[in-house]
Amino acid sequence: MGPFLRFDGVGIDEFYTAFAASSDGQPGSLYLADVATGQLLPIADVNTPIPGSNLTFNVSDSPLIDEGRIAFRGYRLESFVPVAGGVYVYDIPTAQITPIIELFDPLPGGDILGEIQFPSISGDTVGFAGRPGDEFGPSTLFAVVDGQVYRIIGEGDTLDGHFVQTLIYRPEGHNGRQFAFAIQSQGSAYGAIYVATLHLPCPADFNSDTLITSADISAFLSAWFLDLASGTLAADFNASGVTGSSDITAFLSAWFAALAGGC
Repeated sequence: MGPFLRFDGVGIDEFYTAFAASSDGQPGSLYLADVATGQLLPIADVNTPIPGSNLTFNVSDSPLIDEGRIAFRGYRLESFVPVAGGVYVYDIPTAQITPIIELFDPLPGGDILGEIQFPSISGDTVGFAGRPGDEFGPSTLFAVVDGQVYRIIGEGDTLDGHFVQTLIYRPEGHNGRQFAFAIQSQGSAYGAIYVATLHLPCPADFNSDTLITSADISAFLSAWFLDLASGTLAADFNASGVTGSSDITAFLSAWFAALAGGC
């Protein structure tokens, strides 16, 4: 490792510093420095397998640390073209890398992910600016929670009556499920900063009326009995692959938690 000739982003907290660097001036690898011991470890480099692939990373950058986890962008480039890669989270205590979303994965609306910029992490939510289709697609802000991808705002949208010509997002604007971003329209004639809050659907709102009431219990039980009769899985609340009594227990636990404000 080192001497480093190029740096491509840094993420810090009180215990660690994560940074992207290379020793040849080209896009490089991701490293983790322990502030207390000074120990320096490569965490995503040419020897690191991309999860679920027989390829390794040869470009990793844009780290951001939150609660012992590092969100970063990692690619495998062949002839300067990414053939694999995406947004990943490195868990510092276990040294495990988990894919969050990868190139060519489906996006809300039916497009595929063509390019990734500015990954961020806060709590259970990972955010990033991506381009649907390919690197020429409209820059769009996405969030990922528990494997589910949510679209927040993108170029080509209309916000408060203004056409979003340019979307600007940086990881520092991500806090929990809130995302700060800027837009420009009409060239540079109009610009504004907004904060978007991601509101997830509540699983206990089984009838999707935005309320937590006994009607959700009735809707769930109707689906549960239908599952038993027809073999469907609409009421497989605990995602076990089978509808059974444990789903009733799981649903009622979620329903009472939601009734107490846990949704």
